[in-house]
Amino acid sequence: MALTLSLLTACGATPKQTDGIVQHDPEESALYLTTDPPSMTIHARMINEEDTPTEDIYLHFDVVDEDLQDVIDYDAIAADGEEFSISAEGSYVVNASFPLSEPIEEEHVLTGIEAYVEDDEGNEIYRFTFENAETD
Repeated sequence: MALTLSLLTACGATPKQTDGIVQHDPEESALYLTTDPPSMTIHARMINEEDTPTEDIYLHFDVVDEDLQDVIDYDAIAADGEEFSISAEGSYVVNASFPLSEPIEEEHVLTGIEAYVEDDEGNEIYRFTFENAETD
């Protein structure tokens, strides 16, 4: 099973925050679906609005819809994670691609995939869902 992870760096600011200094930019975070071959790319732009850099943090993905766990390789997505830090008032973009056993609908994936950030001690500091999905 192919698993692709690519990284980009950008700059910016935006949205809500739960705990800690990292959050996501909902306007620049999305799920991209392809039908031939069926796959899903998760694009998450993480931002730091504080004037100090983050320590090492980890972004993970979670399939919260049991029906999707049969379509998405749940073990691969659950095991995947990206370690990163964000400079003061900077951002970090994570792209992760996963094969699907069959094409899925945008509405289904929006309610079934979550992302969360952990600190270096394994404490969840931020969780979010995606507001945007596109199919090719």
